[in-house]
Amino acid sequence: MKREYPDVPLVGVGAIIIERDRVVLVKRGQAPLQGQWSIPGGMLEVGETLREAAVREVLEETGLQVEAGELLGVFDRIVRDSDERTLYHYVLIDFLCRRIAGEPIAACDAAEARWFNRDEISELALAEDTAKVINLGFEKSVRESNGQIFKVTGKGTFTILRLALAVVFSAHGAQKMLGWFGGYGFSATMGFFTHQMGIPAPFAFLAICAEFFGGLGLIVGFLGRIAAFGIMCNMVVAVLMVHAKNGFFMNWAGNQKGEGFEYHVLAIAALLMIIIKGSGAFSVDRFLTDELP
Repeated sequence: MKREYPDVPLVGVGAIIIERDRVVLVKRGQAPLQGQWSIPGGMLEVGETLREAAVREVLEETGLQVEAGELLGVFDRIVRDSDERTLYHYVLIDFLCRRIAGEPIAACDAAEARWFNRDEISELALAEDTAKVINLGFEKSVRESNGQIFKVTGKGTFTILRLALAVVFSAHGAQKMLGWFGGYGFSATMGFFTHQMGIPAPFAFLAICAEFFGGLGLIVGFLGRIAAFGIMCNMVVAVLMVHAKNGFFMNWAGNQKGEGFEYHVLAIAALLMIIIKGSGAFSVDRFLTDELP
């Protein structure tokens, strides 16, 4: 397959490897971009998919193991000679990639390979299409990271689980925060936590907020993972500080000094499912996930 003066356009793949605010670039050791910084990538080989090619090229040029994800764009790169003949003609297909293992070490036809942060990238003389796809990669990566908070993998059954938790903990939260349902309200609860239980005031405040606002979040399924995590922390602390010494079982017969922690085990297990799977199909989180670009 000749690259100079090709008979047909050649198909190449590129990998935009984003990690927080940095991206991996390689300095090309061969034409057409010899001596210039670009994204890792190369030619598609017979028998491999586009994503397989991107993964292979990254490994060959940088030593990184990556997972190829979203398609970011398809670009033409046509270079003509002084006689206006087509010297190079590539169709470049670029993917957003996630690093799995390794650190960038130049190999194959790459002269150098390293991470660049966004400020450093702006100082490089990158090809226009390369700069464009890198910026797109950063935008997509940020959206993907934000979307993980709202992402819902659980179906309708998780809505039922979430609502059951919401009923229980919104009621307990309202007791502590508002004094509803026979509760003591915010001031008295803060006093009990700080003076009788010895919990520092900031943590006591967070505990009340986690249960009250977490319960509200679970009702509508907004930030369900964060709501469930906050309440789960309350449950774990309650077990360690209060209920573990009373044994496993609840005080059904009234012959124990206090309540055991079997209820807390069930609650923690249910909350873990929300943390893992999300708020369920019928939730604000699901709506936001579907609406995220």
